[in-house]
Amino acid sequence: MYGDCSALSDTSSDVSLSDCSSSPAGINPKWCSFNVTHPHLYWAKTEISAELSPEIPDGVTCEIVANPAKVGVALNKLYHTSPDKVFALDCEWIPNLNKGERHPVALLTIASASHVVLLRLCKMRLEGRLPGALIEFLEDPELQFLGTGWSSDVSELEHSYGVPRATWDRLIDLQKVVREMYPGQDKIGLKHLVWQFLGFWPPKGSEITLGDWEAPWLSRAQINYAILDALYVGEIFRWMRCIQARWAEEWAMRSWHTRYRAHQRRAVGYEERGEDGSDQAEALLAAKEAQREYEEQLAAQEEFEAEQRQLVLGMRSCSVY
Repeated sequence: MYGDCSALSDTSSDVSLSDCSSSPAGINPKWCSFNVTHPHLYWAKTEISAELSPEIPDGVTCEIVANPAKVGVALNKLYHTSPDKVFALDCEWIPNLNKGERHPVALLTIASASHVVLLRLCKMRLEGRLPGALIEFLEDPELQFLGTGWSSDVSELEHSYGVPRATWDRLIDLQKVVREMYPGQDKIGLKHLVWQFLGFWPPKGSEITLGDWEAPWLSRAQINYAILDALYVGEIFRWMRCIQARWAEEWAMRSWHTRYRAHQRRAVGYEERGEDGSDQAEALLAAKEAQREYEEQLAAQEEFEAEQRQLVLGMRSCSVY
């Protein structure tokens, strides 16, 4: 795990992190404008391998919909379970193992922090177009959608149901965010993101992924797999928003220290060239001011880390421990 978030100590807490003025220029501007609510989920994992049990966390509810007439009601219920209006998406389809095969998207999973809707598109006789209620939901500008490695899903949804690529312009792909926040991070698949941010390995599921997603009835293993994949995405996003505050502080500290070193080099340069007067004095004064700011921030950071260590001791019931 990359960090701790004090807001996770409550059963449900609002995390307001909208100031990204100190963030690198490459960070997605949309990333810095969300208030998220983190649920208290208990992820059952073994103590030896830290591998997650393939069971759904307590407090999470699920609805499976195969009737297009009931999609609107299901999405309305989902909407009202989400205080932060952030929803994770995931798709499943029968693998295209033979040349020329292209199976349509069979399942679209949409998850809030505590409720998951599984839309069995393959059973709705859609004739190449998504239900109107689903299109309206996906195009709502007030909602934020999340995915991971979403480019393949975009292609499949466009091919299966004619969903325009522009529909996903507002979607945040966690893999892209990780590349921006942690340059050089090469393991950005969902499995590794779960380990890095939530602290456990997800259950193995390759045989489930390769299963029949158009079967008359989904197995319990398939249902759990689909629910967990969507929950992981939302949980990782909320964790990343939490640690954004600490990450931005550390970035600001590095910036202040760089300013101090730059002013110091200017002053030394004046002295080496034998220049005396206001320019050198100004550079020395600026260096001292930058050093003072850096030392104050360093002291604040040390105090923050001490508070975090105390917080961790009281967070043993948190979902990530």
